[in-house]
Amino acid sequence: MDNTSETNVYDRRLGQLYDYSPALSRRLNHPAVDFYVEESLRAGGPVLHVGVASGKYTLPLARAGLDVIGIDISADMLDVVRGKLAHEEEVVRQRVRLHEQDMRAMQLDARCQTVIMPGNIFLLNLTVEDQLKTLRGVNHHLVENGTLIIEAFTPDLMLIAGARSRRSPRQFEFTIPETGERFLCNRTIEVDQFRQLLHHHLIHEKIEPSGRLGERHLTVLTYRYVFPWELIHLLRVAGFVVRHCYGDFESRKPKSKYDGYQVIVAEKCCEADQVS
Repeated sequence: MDNTSETNVYDRRLGQLYDYSPALSRRLNHPAVDFYVEESLRAGGPVLHVGVASGKYTLPLARAGLDVIGIDISADMLDVVRGKLAHEEEVVRQRVRLHEQDMRAMQLDARCQTVIMPGNIFLLNLTVEDQLKTLRGVNHHLVENGTLIIEAFTPDLMLIAGARSRRSPRQFEFTIPETGERFLCNRTIEVDQFRQLLHHHLIHEKIEPSGRLGERHLTVLTYRYVFPWELIHLLRVAGFVVRHCYGDFESRKPKSKYDGYQVIVAEKCCEADQVS
């Protein structure tokens, strides 16, 4: 019997693995979590969280006292967050509202002081048109002079230039602490240089107590990478002024070299200042 399943979206099984697989998500205590909470407290709420995934940022924001509106295109991932919310105090649960929506076509009856887009969610926009739809939608849902905090990985030049194999394999092993289940993940990346796309092929396999590999779950996730000045230009076109561009989450030093994260804090322009 074939026990392989395949998906191109964040489904229920991926939701169960999301917080623990190094190929899918940062560790739970990653410094990015504190960064988003501190910057959101500084900018003020309510906070619109685009791409809530497993709630890794949503819940800490709510625990810190901020009202959070979270959107995600995956109903299964939203169910993961609801499951976690059920274990939170009532005051935290009341601060969170969740909506199943596509970031390219957000329609919320709200204006927010802050929007956060952590964890490369922006890179799931696979064309320039979709990138601008998303950023203009974010702009629409921000109050005047509201804050957008957005990040993206800096493209690996060796990979996309073809100096490495066009298929760059990596393997990870991890355990789900609550259940003790062990998994093996194989990740292969294919590069489409012309369209700036990275196709991540993930195979998660459960390691049975006997050591044999059992259930297999195949996933394809595609990202459109952006270069540092490309992202800044997109933000300007969508009506934002870049206030800070950091290269990491801890030092908050200005990005001064190519490698590292692209972590940007931007501000919605007044109408008269927006770039058409």
